[in-house]
Amino acid sequence: MKNRQICALDVGTGTIRAATAEVLGKDNIKIIKKGTAPSAGMKGGAVVDMDDLAMAVRKALDQAEVSPGPKIKEVYASMIGGRLRTTERYGVVMVKNDASGVTDSDVDRVLQKAREEPIPSDEEVIHLTPSEFAVDGVGGVRQPAGMAGQRLDVKAILLLAKKAPAENLLRSIDGSVVKVKALGVQPFMAAEAVLDGVEKKDGVILIDMGAGTTDVAVFGGGSLRQASMIRMGGNHLTRDISVGLRIPWPQAEEIKVKDGTVSRLDASKKTDSIYLSALGGKENRKISHTTVAEILEARVQEISSEVKQQLGEVDFNDYFPRKFVLTGGGSYLSGIKEYLERELRLPGRIGLPKMPGGLPAELVKPENAVLVGLMCFGQKHFLNEVSKENQREEMKLVDRNILSRIKTIWQDFLR
Repeated sequence: MKNRQICALDVGTGTIRAATAEVLGKDNIKIIKKGTAPSAGMKGGAVVDMDDLAMAVRKALDQAEVSPGPKIKEVYASMIGGRLRTTERYGVVMVKNDASGVTDSDVDRVLQKAREEPIPSDEEVIHLTPSEFAVDGVGGVRQPAGMAGQRLDVKAILLLAKKAPAENLLRSIDGSVVKVKALGVQPFMAAEAVLDGVEKKDGVILIDMGAGTTDVAVFGGGSLRQASMIRMGGNHLTRDISVGLRIPWPQAEEIKVKDGTVSRLDASKKTDSIYLSALGGKENRKISHTTVAEILEARVQEISSEVKQQLGEVDFNDYFPRKFVLTGGGSYLSGIKEYLERELRLPGRIGLPKMPGGLPAELVKPENAVLVGLMCFGQKHFLNEVSKENQREEMKLVDRNILSRIKTIWQDFLR
C-alpha cells in the first residue's frame, strides 16, 4: 500500500519549518509532527552557504520525523518568491477552422505564442495567466472557445523565475539527504493557506512579511496578476532598533516583540519607560515607547512605499483589489495592519492558515502560512499521483529539470 505520509519544508531566512502529515482523503489530512530550526546559510532570501543551510534543514527534519515510522525521503519545499517577476506578453494566431470557430486547440496555440516570446537566458517561464483575449479585434473576451472569428489574440501575464537560486536551494536540501519532490513558490503557498476563492476572484493583495523579505502577490479574477519581493522584513526592524539605540541584537529583538508598535499615538499613551541594559559597567539607559515607535514606523513606511510602487505596475483591469491580507511573522507587529490600511487605502485582515480537516492550534499562526500551504500542495499532488498511477513517469518531478518541479504540479494553484 502506498505510504500516505508527506513532508512539507518551509525554508525561510529566519526560521526553517518542517511538518509531516498523513493524507487521509481529499478533505482530510492529519498533521503528525512539526519541527523548527533557526535558519542558517540564508541572507535576504538567497542561499549564501549551502552546507550551513543543509545542516539547518536536517535539524528541522529530524524534529519532524516520526519514530518509529518511515524516514523522510522526499519533501515539498518552498522557494523564495524574490526570484520571481511578472511581465506582459502578447500572442496572435489565425483560427484554423472558420466554420467551427475558436477551439480549445486555438486557445492553446495562442497561449504558446505568448510563452515563446524571448526572455533572458537565466530565467524560465513557470506560469502563464491570460488577462484577456480578443476575437477579430474585439477585446475583453474571457472564454473565446466556441466563438466565431478568424483571428485570436491574447494578452497574458508571464511568471518568470531565475534558474540559479532554485538550483542552489535544491542542492542545499539535497545535501540534507532528502530529495525535493516539488517546489512551491512562497507567496503562492501562503495564498493557498490564507486566501479563499472569493477573495482571489474579487481582487486581493497578499503581503507575506517574513524575517528577511516581504512577498507581495496580487490576485484577481481567480488568477495571479502580479508577484514580487521586497528585500525587507522583520529582521530589518530589529536591526533598525539595534543600530538606532546602540544595543545588541537580542535586546533589540526583545524590545520589538514586547514593546514594539507602529502607532506613535498608542506609544505616547504608555507612561512607563523602556530600560536598556548597559555594557561595561555603565549605567542603564531608559527611552520612551515613542522613540521605538518612530524607529519602527520609518521602516514600515519604507516597506509600504515599496508595496505601493509594486502595485503601481499592475494592470488591474476589472480586478482592482478590494482588500489586502497580511500574513507571516511580521504581522505580529502592533499597529502594522492599521498602518497599511491607511497607506494602501484598503481594508485589511491578518491571514491565519487553514486547511481541510483543521489544524492544531500551534499551527494556526501567521508565520506558518507557507508551511500549511505546502501541506495542502503536497496533499493535492499525492492524491493526483494516487489517481494516476499509470502515468507516474509523466507526473514525477524528481528529475533535475529544476523549474519543471515548480510549474508542472502546482499550475492549478494559480488558476
